[in-house]
Amino acid sequence: NDVASPLPPLPPKPDGGVRLLSWNLNILCGHWDTPVSAADVAKVISELDADILAMQEMPCESLDQKWDARLAAPLARVRQLDEMLAGMGYSTLARSPADNPTLLASRLPLRNVEPFTLDVDGPTASLNHYEGREEVWLESRAALYAEVDVGSRGTTGLGVYATHLSHKDATLIKKHANEQQPQQQAATPTDQVERAEAGGNMRAAPKEWADAVTMDGVRRRQAEALMKHWRARRGTAGGSAAGQAAVVLADFNQPLQAHYTLEEWGVVSAGLSSPAVAQPLDDGVASLLRAEGFGDAFELCGNAHNFGPCRSSPPLTHWTGTTVDF
Repeated sequence: NDVASPLPPLPPKPDGGVRLLSWNLNILCGHWDTPVSAADVAKVISELDADILAMQEMPCESLDQKWDARLAAPLARVRQLDEMLAGMGYSTLARSPADNPTLLASRLPLRNVEPFTLDVDGPTASLNHYEGREEVWLESRAALYAEVDVGSRGTTGLGVYATHLSHKDATLIKKHANEQQPQQQAATPTDQVERAEAGGNMRAAPKEWADAVTMDGVRRRQAEALMKHWRARRGTAGGSAAGQAAVVLADFNQPLQAHYTLEEWGVVSAGLSSPAVAQPLDDGVASLLRAEGFGDAFELCGNAHNFGPCRSSPPLTHWTGTTVDF
């Protein structure tokens, strides 16, 4: 989330290449006492010269009523950045239908832009520690799919997914709801959205969920929804994405053990396993995507040009010192 400029020299864009950027901007909040300006972000984006941007945590004005009043100024900066991106040639701006959406911005023409939810059973309910108290956050996750018209840069086009998987890999399910109806219908979108809107935001007191049980595997199910969409678009009978390459630009909220030394992973795994974090060491998303033919960006490109000779692991993209964005 930190903004640094100027950037180290970038390798030249290959002839016919498309440069992609994934960046979680945290609603331009910075660390609250160090807010991020839209101009600083725009300067970095200009230096990176990316054709396609996927920027997580970029809410729009229509979601203002769901957010804390302290976010009024950051949300104004988000809208300012929207205007700057349009002025920089990113003529297409689209957002995923999530409570804290991902913004997809493109300098290239897009076809078949499709927003869709990743939480088929309604928003997830996660227990979080926030400003010294516990809160249950009701939050929907979603994705955007678009086919990039690369024109002279290629012949088959490029499918792009922009998304942000859940920060917690478990969701609370109301126990009494499980007893009344099948588990997959226990927490309907309508029920949870109405509960969220009743409080004016997406937060609820833990006492309202005192009878809830925990169901793990949230991110794996969200990735399965993503791959179900990709299989349908690619199709077996000449779908619009038949024979087309695709990328997933996302904050996955999960580091991969293969990227770290044994000593480094010992530190990472201890952090993930601590009671305050309580996240799995492997949420199953990477193996699912690999089974569908995807490979992660760091392993595909290596670190010879992108990350310098002094670091074998990917650069940090998360406050825990790990990498969760690919």
